[in-house]
Amino acid sequence: LLDLVRDDVKALASREETTSVPTEALGHFVAGSFFGLLMWWLNGKMRLSVAEINSLFRRLALAALKAGPVLDAGGSTHAAAG
Repeated sequence: LLDLVRDDVKALASREETTSVPTEALGHFVAGSFFGLLMWWLNGKMRLSVAEINSLFRRLALAALKAGPVLDAGGSTHAAAG
């Protein structure tokens, strides 16, 4: 899973402004988020289809990658350009 996520993150990063967050860290962040959402879905009472949970994950992951705060080289936090 991490290899697939890493490839997607690299592709997204090549189209977006460069960030000081390492691609490997972003890959782990997205993969961890996927597992967390998967556990929520499997243990929850909401009856979402596979297509619905896939869509939800993609919307959440893309929003986080595009708009979340990132650390610059000096360690200060700022909002990513969106």
